[in-house]
Amino acid sequence: MRPRHAPLLVSARLGLTLIAALALSGSLAACGGGGGGGGPPVPVAGTCVTGNGPPVTVDGTVLYERLTLTSGVGLTLPLITRPARFVDVEVRVAGAGTCYGRTSTDASGAYSITVMPPAGSTLEVVAFSRTLADAGRDVIVHNAIPPASAVHGTGDAFFHVSTAFAATGSPTVDLTVPYNPGTSNRPSIGFGVLDTILTCLDKVQATPGAGTLPRCDVYTSLGNNFAIGTSNYSRVRELLAIAGGAAGNLDASDTDYFDESVVAHEFHHFVEDHLSHSVTRGGFHSLAELIFAGFAFSEGMASAFGNLCIGTPAYIDSTNTSGGLLGEWDVDVYGGTQPLGIGGEVTVFEVMYDLGDGGPGNPADTDGDAIGLPISELYQAYFSFNQAADAPYIGLFLDRLVAISPTLTTGAVTTLLAGTPGDPGGQAISYPLTGSDVWPIPLAVPSSPSGTADSTFGVNKNRCNGIDSVIWYRLSLPSAQTVTLSLTMTPLSGTGNLDLFLSNNATPFTPLAFSNNAGTTAEQIGPINLPAGEYLVRVEATDCLGAGVAASFTLTAN
Repeated sequence: MRPRHAPLLVSARLGLTLIAALALSGSLAACGGGGGGGGPPVPVAGTCVTGNGPPVTVDGTVLYERLTLTSGVGLTLPLITRPARFVDVEVRVAGAGTCYGRTSTDASGAYSITVMPPAGSTLEVVAFSRTLADAGRDVIVHNAIPPASAVHGTGDAFFHVSTAFAATGSPTVDLTVPYNPGTSNRPSIGFGVLDTILTCLDKVQATPGAGTLPRCDVYTSLGNNFAIGTSNYSRVRELLAIAGGAAGNLDASDTDYFDESVVAHEFHHFVEDHLSHSVTRGGFHSLAELIFAGFAFSEGMASAFGNLCIGTPAYIDSTNTSGGLLGEWDVDVYGGTQPLGIGGEVTVFEVMYDLGDGGPGNPADTDGDAIGLPISELYQAYFSFNQAADAPYIGLFLDRLVAISPTLTTGAVTTLLAGTPGDPGGQAISYPLTGSDVWPIPLAVPSSPSGTADSTFGVNKNRCNGIDSVIWYRLSLPSAQTVTLSLTMTPLSGTGNLDLFLSNNATPFTPLAFSNNAGTTAEQIGPINLPAGEYLVRVEATDCLGAGVAASFTLTAN
């Protein structure tokens, strides 16, 4: 889920006579003719055949149009073009006929393919917002509303079709996938989303030991806002959903298909789900709120990695297609007065971005910090998190990075965190980590720690996912043990009702057991037999959507 910050998502066709003449000369340059949502039907991926006619070699370049995204302005005309990198290109009989070959464009959008359709055929080239023909990349941007389950087809990508040409000689067929302002046929939006994801995907996959990502299925479409809400990643349905404007109001409502920071942010939640680990349940949040440390890390990480991979500190979230910003901030030097510390999303993205900016292949450092690591080192630390054992947050990430980096020292991290405010320092985190900067709180057996949980209204508070409303403990068992957890509470506001949850480290929001008695009746879990391993215990203040509650408590583990 992208943060809700505070203050604070037609070329003319050539005539057939001219086509034939140009094809015979071997120098056809074909403009686009069809498009996703408005062109002819497209055969399902995987239906290309070899053919046995005379060989025809078709080459060219595929570009896509996009609006200009400018800091302080948002999305506006003029349209600019970029290469459609690594996308599927098919050669088929004109008019949605048989496909006779598929290939990928290269990093410049160029392609070349030899096909053998029947002699005398009239052909067309189709470019798709997918990478099925590329063995090293596996992404589809679907022109559809996201499905209700994790079942994804391959035949609904955005596409654009060239003008027809004769199957003879060596024609050059260039395509520019159009945006078509003011219409409901804008296939380039899928290519824009794909381009951003591929930029980040390549950097993830270039990291030593990164592991293998499954296919990334992304859904965007014009007018999809009411169906998806804000742009998001769904773990259950295994998909990214990217805002495409409100139906009937496509240009004066929020779109994210050209907002590279938003797309890169959501893609890193996909990466998080498959190559790392997180302790977050997502949901709405604000940069002005202190959220529990695992949630803050998940959101700040997605912004930091996203902007490092697209090469800019400017996180720009436009609000419509003709200028205007839903939000913009600098992930290198935020410069605001938002709360900091292990529960501050601003702290997480500033620190993580500063660890990489100025490093090889990364954007330039803009605030003079002395650290500039390759993004691969940051990814390696991130990918080292273990589902069974680790509860990731900014403190654990820093520890892991110092351990794996050949150059980063404890002293350098201490200096980074303690610098002057906005530089990015003053981050309100001790390093080495001590006291309340150690998260989750270690819970020994036996022990009886005390604390306070509070879901009432207040400045800088997230009432359902806050650093004050959800208190986390780590229970480490070196061997199998029978454990009893009990919670007593003294009301400070409202009913003072608190609930108690026990979960495996790997599935923090799927409780092994819980207790949710009414009012201030004591909560108890167990006796419960637990194998050796790492467990998470959380105390939650209830009524976070109403007036809220607050209570002091004692948690006893025996």
